[in-house]
Amino acid sequence: MEIRAVIEALKLISRNKRYNITVYTDSRLVCDAVNKNWLKSWAAKGWKKSDKKPVLNQDLWQQLVDELQHHNVVIKWVEAHVGIVENERCDTLGKEAAASFDLDEDYGYSRSNETK
Repeated sequence: MEIRAVIEALKLISRNKRYNITVYTDSRLVCDAVNKNWLKSWAAKGWKKSDKKPVLNQDLWQQLVDELQHHNVVIKWVEAHVGIVENERCDTLGKEAAASFDLDEDYGYSRSNETK
């Protein structure tokens, strides 16, 4: 959900100009994947992690890589559930969206990944 949120937010920003954008997330994975250059490493290794296992949600990570190319994006981590109003609102909206019945099909998702 967190990866998709960043992708969708970046898609809404005009590509006619390169903007400096700061994304705040409570997802350590999203933050570290960008800031610690895991995305570049995964891509260079054919979307395998250092343990040689496939990167989960590869389709979403690839979309994020594409979106990051259009702007100067900085990802900052914030702690979850500590009363940051904007972060709490995002959490509420995400839960409401996930519970809705009109979700788009996630064609890159595989149930077999759930148990890995």
